[in-house]
Amino acid sequence: MAGRRDRKNCLFCQHPNRDDLEHQIRIGILETKDLDRDQGWAEGASHRHMRRHSGEYHNSSNSECPVCTHSDRAIIEEAILEGRASIEDFAAELSISEDALFQHMEKHTKPVIQKQADIEMMPKALSTVRQSLQRIENNMNRLDNIFALHLDQLEQDMMDEDSFVAPADLKLAVNIHKEVRETLNDLAKWMEKVENIDQSQSISVLTVIQAHFAEKSPEEWRVLRASLAEAGVLEDG
Repeated sequence: MAGRRDRKNCLFCQHPNRDDLEHQIRIGILETKDLDRDQGWAEGASHRHMRRHSGEYHNSSNSECPVCTHSDRAIIEEAILEGRASIEDFAAELSISEDALFQHMEKHTKPVIQKQADIEMMPKALSTVRQSLQRIENNMNRLDNIFALHLDQLEQDMMDEDSFVAPADLKLAVNIHKEVRETLNDLAKWMEKVENIDQSQSISVLTVIQAHFAEKSPEEWRVLRASLAEAGVLEDG
């Protein structure tokens, strides 16, 4: 199991029934505090083991978690997050351990919530970048016009035998040219940022869709993935 560890100084790791005990904790029929008491281990030993040594499967949304696979998962999560019900209430109602519910709310909901929050922030980020992009483009056009007018005046002065081209005027032309060049560089950077945000938004949306369908209905996700691949939105693999 990915990320799983075996520590010689961990009593849980060295237990002959480690796999079965971990399974019982994951499916919510065994509390870590009860296991500590039954085995004579220090308080919190089982909880630390599950968090540090049991692997990524336990710490991610998985098919053994009784809340991940519950038909009313969304209702349960919403009620707990909004404070309308407690973990203890649902543990008693669903006949599962409080540990399983704590683990689910701590490890299995936050990543999805964060991804959804990122998606909600994307339009605002895109709007900010595009406003900056427009501002830089406007400044560049204004600087370019000033530069063209200044060059025209310098050329006219150089063609007029009675006129003298001051070094300060030449320096100003060089500085304006430098500003135009730097503004163009800024414009290129902002355009790249817009492209990256657009790409990130697509990836985030697809990640949330996959997390939902792959867990709730793997068959529906296979059909949806094939459709997305056919449309060129997602690589088929």
